[in-house]
Amino acid sequence: MAERLQEKSSTKYVVIFFIMLNNFLMNGYNLTSWSLNLPGWAAQYEWSIGTQGLLAGIMSLGWLIVLFFAGFLYEKFEAKTLFAIGIALAGIGDLLRGFINEDPSSAIIAQLVLGIGMGISTPGVMKLIQSWFPKDMVYKANGFSFAGGAWGFVFGFNVTIPANNLLGSAQNVYIAVAIISFILAIAFFVAVPKRSEEEGSMNREYKIDVKSYTMGKRIKEVVTSKQILLCTACEFLTGASLLCFSGLGPIAFFNAKDIWGDISFAQIGFILSMTSVASGTVYFIGPHILSKLGIRKPAFIVALLLALVTFTASLYTGSVVLSVILVMFAGLGNGIGLSCNRVLTGEHRDVAGVKSGLVGSLISAARNGGQFVLPNIFASLIAIKGVSFAWAFLFMGIGLLGVIVLLFAEDTSPRAEAKRQRKLAEKNAQ
Repeated sequence: MAERLQEKSSTKYVVIFFIMLNNFLMNGYNLTSWSLNLPGWAAQYEWSIGTQGLLAGIMSLGWLIVLFFAGFLYEKFEAKTLFAIGIALAGIGDLLRGFINEDPSSAIIAQLVLGIGMGISTPGVMKLIQSWFPKDMVYKANGFSFAGGAWGFVFGFNVTIPANNLLGSAQNVYIAVAIISFILAIAFFVAVPKRSEEEGSMNREYKIDVKSYTMGKRIKEVVTSKQILLCTACEFLTGASLLCFSGLGPIAFFNAKDIWGDISFAQIGFILSMTSVASGTVYFIGPHILSKLGIRKPAFIVALLLALVTFTASLYTGSVVLSVILVMFAGLGNGIGLSCNRVLTGEHRDVAGVKSGLVGSLISAARNGGQFVLPNIFASLIAIKGVSFAWAFLFMGIGLLGVIVLLFAEDTSPRAEAKRQRKLAEKNAQ
């Protein structure tokens, strides 16, 4: 009886609401506002292109420093406490952003601390979702989670410059964001109850004996799973390249003088934000539609290809209107495809709830590893080949390679699962 009542509890909607808010602030506003503020600070403080590339990716290094460690923590300790600590540490990073000056090290330290905070909270998203949501709702919960970040992109791209003007500087805005982060961390910790691994929805659904899972067994099953390794590789290549669009877009458009002339940061922000308008909407409705149709991997592959092609083309138009149209199509592909690796692992029997902290850590490490490496490759290619070549290489080279990797992953849709069960029954009958 208690178990049935727990399943009917509305707490899971409180959990996803806080996850959305955190993604709105951390994975949305914090990333996009930084990408818009960075070129202005670089011009003011005379930072080189190389320094800009480092600062565009250094937060992901902070993420990487703690991601694997955080994954182990989520397998040993209560998820809600760790998630709240991560939000609070990210708030300290924003507070340090409020004191950035001409010394690049002030920005490097702030970004590292922010990345460490986000690295602690990020694996908790998969752990919390698998703990509170049954398998048939994992895809939808992931969609809502990503929607928070997408609408944070829209907010950041369009509000950053006006907010800077209103409060006097970008530094003052980040101090205000830090205060909001501290409030969010406290509210989450108070509002969400504890949930043991034995109570987790996915663990009960797959009838997993949690007590039999030692840390060694969890690690072995994660690193030997073909599904997890393929999705991790796809996340490093395609997921990271698509997410670099918001971070590297301002640098690319601003430096493509032969195409865009003296385009303003406000125009760049508007163009880039339109992809999140599309993807933020699709994140809400796409999982529901595809779940009804029983489609997963084929839709992901088509959507990712659409995003890669249209993101690539958006730089070369020289027209704000045409680029907005292209990035909205890219946002459509993003909204369907960007969560693919979390869905293809989150629904998969190799992951279940008992290993979700480690898997969330691994996939996030791959994404952030890509987001650290790719900006530096991008900056080097700009210096060697120019921004046009660097932009095409980012999406149609690295990003496309990740889609090819995804072709070999197992489909987790109900339709594909039913087909596997039929083949297994036929094999057993023989």
